Amino acid sequence: MKKIVATSLSILALIGYSYCQTTNEVSSVNAVGYMKIVVPAKPGLCLGGVNLIAVNGTDHIGLKEFFGTNQLRQSVNAGSGDAIKLWDSASQTYISYQQKTNASGVVDFYNLSNWLGEPTNPIVSNGTAYWIKSMTTAQKEIFVMGGVPVDESVNNTISTGSGRPLNFIANPYPVKVLLDDLINTNDGAKASSSLGSADWIKMWDQSSQLYVNYGLRSNGTEAAYWSRMTNDWSPKSNVWLEAGQGVWYTSRKATPILWTENKPYAWPN
Repeated sequence: MKKIVATSLSILALIGYSYCQTTNEVSSVNAVGYMKIVVPAKPGLCLGGVNLIAVNGTDHIGLKEFFGTNQLRQSVNAGSGDAIKLWDSASQTYISYQQKTNASGVVDFYNLSNWLGEPTNPIVSNGTAYWIKSMTTAQKEIFVMGGVPVDESVNNTISTGSGRPLNFIANPYPVKVLLDDLINTNDGAKASSSLGSADWIKMWDQSSQLYVNYGLRSNGTEAAYWSRMTNDWSPKSNVWLEAGQGVWYTSRKATPILWTENKPYAWPN
């Protein structure tokens, strides 16, 4: 039997900031986690991260299960409802989806580039990210749900090489984490004393609706760290990635990065 729970590990979280609700109810690998997301008013954007999985334990989840069917703004007109924008790293293009109710009263996602085609339930992998493009006139709260990850580690590949391809990534576990601890040189990331030779992360500030950029800096005397890209690039930023927050990642390496993130909590052991 599935339980809907919040753990002391920020499984209940808000994009932009997070808080914990401590409970002892988590007792099986079938626990279902949920996160509350604040979606800004039209035409605002929210950059979220996937760190919940299918309740059967597979390391991915369908958008319909993740968002449900009664939270996003729906419309029979393409472009008039809330859009979920996924990133295809191979083609370096967005694929956008919107919900609508068909003639039988069933709510499904439809590809905005094939609006009159068949419904779909796109699969999103743990540790990836997505945009919510709001078409709602007022700010609102929605809940995303899924199984709480229990694997000891999660592996994802970050594309690299010519043209410095963009990647959508997120912490695959539902906890707040320092960027320095999430991905660093020990994960295969590239640090440098030169901004033009280092890996970059672009974080989305939901309040200002603007990017804040960071580079992985190495000064030769201490471990590499993420530093905000400003006129003075040297200070260590100690920036936190909130539970359920996604980022852009681009690498200066020639070969793909196999990024492994280890489970940061002992549960359910």
